[in-house]
Amino acid sequence: MIRIAKKALVLVEWNCESQNKDPYSLGVYQFGHWVRNYIGLLREFVPKDKIRLTKIPKKIWGGKGWGELGYIIEAII
Repeated sequence: MIRIAKKALVLVEWNCESQNKDPYSLGVYQFGHWVRNYIGLLREFVPKDKIRLTKIPKKIWGGKGWGELGYIIEAII
């Protein structure tokens, strides 16, 4: 995705800073959805100061998992 993006990546995903259950830091599968540490994954390709996470409020997008783990993830290339 980074290779073909011109200016930025914008993702709406479940994010969690700690992935203690996953030794490879690729993510964990819970509630039928992958939860990943996107700062950790993207930092290999984009400087950390170019990655921004915005929490999705429960009142905007509730439901199982989204209220706790839902984020808009932006990586400026």
